[in-house]
Amino acid sequence: MNYVLPFLLEEGLYRGYFLKCDTLIDDILKYHQYPALIEEVLTEAVLLGILFSSSLKYEGLFTLQVQGSGAIRLIVVDVLSNGQVRASIRYDSEKLPKQAHNVSDLFGEGVLIFNVDQALKEDERYQGVIELEGEDLTTCFLRYFEKSEHIPTDVVLLKQQDSQKHLAAGIFIQQMPSQEIKKENDDFETISVLMRSIQKKEVFDEKLSTEQALFRLFHSNMLMLFPKKDIHFECRCNSEKVKKMLAQFSDEQLNDMYEDGIIHVTCQFCGKTYDFKKGDLK
Repeated sequence: MNYVLPFLLEEGLYRGYFLKCDTLIDDILKYHQYPALIEEVLTEAVLLGILFSSSLKYEGLFTLQVQGSGAIRLIVVDVLSNGQVRASIRYDSEKLPKQAHNVSDLFGEGVLIFNVDQALKEDERYQGVIELEGEDLTTCFLRYFEKSEHIPTDVVLLKQQDSQKHLAAGIFIQQMPSQEIKKENDDFETISVLMRSIQKKEVFDEKLSTEQALFRLFHSNMLMLFPKKDIHFECRCNSEKVKKMLAQFSDEQLNDMYEDGIIHVTCQFCGKTYDFKKGDLK
């Protein structure tokens, strides 16, 4: 199962989201042959994108993008408000380091971008940007809330690979963004410490439910649970969308793309290939 479980703490002073991915990561990765380091970075981005999008009220598309000048050039994580998720990554395997000690080792100079495109409200859009600095994407993610949103926020991500299966989870907690709430930072720090005390064996134990794991952490913090929201991998590509994309190129550019009279376009998200003959693009 793949889902997000929302919850509140301390009579609604703090909100949280518990993300559990039993199959989602494998569903995203199975179309590609990524090295272990790339799988790890993409998984981190997917978890952060889902957790952040869960905290927003929107009808449409949330996108997390990471743009860099180094070995990894681009990460895109799309999360539709209906729970549909897809993700892709572009990188130069020749420049990829064997080990990375910080984001600059992987991305060089770059930015982390959050964007919400409201399908029904074109005039209501949200965008946030933060430079890539620090140990990992999670560090950049938290620095965004510290510098741009000024809201006490914390997140912990957990990953486990068992018998070639990628299990992943995350907990996101945040002080409610309200001017009326005035709580000492010590209170948030206490909750943050409790959250970070969670163990992988608790999260990935099939005999222990997510609700039970949260109760172990926050039973003294007036924990209030809400219905789970299912999430799943699904790509939105189709032949018509690819045709529209190709229509943006000139005839000269299209002619350079033909191989034996056919243009082959492979989706970066799901790996599906679309073939077009010259007559197909008129």
